[in-house]
Amino acid sequence: MKETAIKKPVLKGRLSTNEILGGQVIPALDRLRIISEDEFEDLVVEWASEYLASKYSKVMRLGGSGDKGRDIICYYDDNKIDIFQCKHYGQTLAPSSMWLEFGKLCYYTFNEDYQIPKNYVIVTSRGIGQKLSDFIDNPQNINEELIKQWNEKCQNKITSSEIKLNAKLKAYIKSFDFSIVSAKPPISLIEEHKKTTYYPTRFGGGLIKYRNLIPKPTKSIHRRELNYTNQLLEIYSEKSGTTITDYKSISKIDLDLKQHFENEREAFYCAESLDRFSRDNFADRDISPFEELKEESKSLVKTSLTLCSHPDGYRRLESSKLEMMRQQFSSSPLHKEIKNYDKIGMCHYLANENIVRWVK
Repeated sequence: MKETAIKKPVLKGRLSTNEILGGQVIPALDRLRIISEDEFEDLVVEWASEYLASKYSKVMRLGGSGDKGRDIICYYDDNKIDIFQCKHYGQTLAPSSMWLEFGKLCYYTFNEDYQIPKNYVIVTSRGIGQKLSDFIDNPQNINEELIKQWNEKCQNKITSSEIKLNAKLKAYIKSFDFSIVSAKPPISLIEEHKKTTYYPTRFGGGLIKYRNLIPKPTKSIHRRELNYTNQLLEIYSEKSGTTITDYKSISKIDLDLKQHFENEREAFYCAESLDRFSRDNFADRDISPFEELKEESKSLVKTSLTLCSHPDGYRRLESSKLEMMRQQFSSSPLHKEIKNYDKIGMCHYLANENIVRWVK
C-alpha cells in the first residue's frame, strides 16, 4: 500500500458567524433520526396540536397501555376518524413491528370498540423499510400474513387475556380493507411541523413567518388605548397649561402636539404588531419573547424615570423614549424585527398597563 503525505482539507463555501458560535447546522431530517423517544413524542404532540388540529374538527391524543392501537385520533366534521400510530425506532420500521398494531386495529374494530378509520397512518422518526413498504403497496398481502403471525405476535399481547383466532375473527381479518394503511415519510412530517410555532425552537433555521405590514391607527380611539392616550392628554395639558380631555381638541391648542399624539399612536400600534408577531412565531411558554422584552423595557424605563431630572411629563416621556432607542435588545429572539417605533411603542404599552406614569 502506497503512503501519501496528508494534505490539509480545503472547506467549501463561506463560513458564517452562526457556524463559528454553534457549529454546523444539523439538517432537520438528520436531527429527526437521532432524537430520543421522549423528544419524538414531544415533536409528535407539537405537530398534532397545531398542524393536525388545523386540518380536523377535533384531535385527541391517547398513547399508553390503554390506547387500543391509537396514538392520535383525528375527527372529521361527520365524526369519521383517522388514526395516527407513532413509532420511534433506531432503524427503519419493519413489518415485525406492525403485526401487533394491525392485530389491535382488527380486534378492536371487530368488537366495535371504535370505528374503522378512513385512514390509518404510520408516523416514524426514520421511515419504513422496504418490506413494510411492499405490504402497504400491496395491502391484500397484509390480511394473510397477519393471520399467519397471529399466534406469535397477537394472541397473548393485545390484552391481558388470550385472544384466539376463531372463525369469525379470522373471517373479519381476511376481509379487512388494509388499503387504509399508509406511512408518512419523515420529510413530510418535518415539512408539516415547519408550519407550527414549535419548529424554530426544535430545529432552528430562524423564524418561519414574516411580520405583516404595520397597521395604521384608526381615526377613533379604541377602548384598549384609553390608558396610554389619557396619559398623553395629561402630558399635553401640563405642557400647554390648558386642560385637554378630548384628543379631538388637541389640534385647536397646538398642532405640534397633535402630530406628537399621532406619532405616539403609530408607535403603540407598531409594538402591538410585534406582540402579534411574537405570538405567531413562538410556541406557548411561561414567558413569551415579547413579554420578556416588555419586562426588560420596564426595568429600563423605570430606571430612566428614577434618574430623570426633568419634572414635567413631556420630558420624562421623551427621556424614556431616548433610553429605549439606545438599546439593541440583542439577546431577544425578536431582536432582528425590533424597530425604533417598537421601542417607543413599548413605553406606551407600559403606560397602558399603568406600570409607568409620565406626569408626577
